[in-house]
Amino acid sequence: VAPTEGLAFVAGTTLAIWDDELVFDNTLDVMPSLDFEMTYTMSSIPTLEWYTSTSYDLDAKARGEINFGATFAF
Repeated sequence: VAPTEGLAFVAGTTLAIWDDELVFDNTLDVMPSLDFEMTYTMSSIPTLEWYTSTSYDLDAKARGEINFGATFAF
């Protein structure tokens, strides 16, 4: 089993495009925050998922809190 099997990385942001009118041209006047999340599920225990997440505010030039944790189902 490859060590990267079960590993997922997601990056995202929220952009305003429409607010009762087209506002996309003003979207980058205020820089957005970027959200990052990484999850890992082991093939031997598929009901257990480890995760870490953080964000970065481009406007404030600051990183958000780093969160670590695990979720499980039974």
